[in-house]
Amino acid sequence: MEQSPLDPEVLAGILEENAAVVARALRQGPGGPALGALTASLSLEGLAADATRGLVAAARADGHTWSEIGQVLRITRQGAQKRFRREMAMEEQEVAGRAADGLEVLRLWSSGEGQQLVGRFDQPMKERLDAEGLASAWGKVEELSGRLLTMGKPRVEQRGAHQVVDVPLAFERGPMKGRVAFDPEGRVSGLFVLYPEVP
Repeated sequence: MEQSPLDPEVLAGILEENAAVVARALRQGPGGPALGALTASLSLEGLAADATRGLVAAARADGHTWSEIGQVLRITRQGAQKRFRREMAMEEQEVAGRAADGLEVLRLWSSGEGQQLVGRFDQPMKERLDAEGLASAWGKVEELSGRLLTMGKPRVEQRGAHQVVDVPLAFERGPMKGRVAFDPEGRVSGLFVLYPEVP
């Protein structure tokens, strides 16, 4: 399964949202949205790793040495160089931007901006689902799961000719998973909210 690097602005926003959900749940204690916040808490680990990679790349671009970076991270210069050079090189080969596209599609759907979203559909999706149908489908998701609290770190997988983006979703009543399928031209060819264990 491939994992796309996120745009720094997108990553910063997701980190802020997840951290805020976790902080609110911790302050509320028992009776608060603990289950949904647990999903956000788990997402923070992967998001923090992405942020660390991005900050290492930024520090290198600012002229900082591997020794300085290693000192901050409490590892050797060689350890920092080996770890982050490899990871940054791998990210360059990944599917750039598709993860952010998946997040944007789910954001549009969950915020009721169906008309804008329908414009991104492929023809079969346009024939099956309009803006009103999108709003109705999201209403059913909320009836089942409660209000959407936050979105986690997306994962991108190539499935045949399609790229599939899975995004962890934290709802008031627990975790779910958003799935957006893109055709080879980048149009939305599938849109789902699934239980987390669905492959």
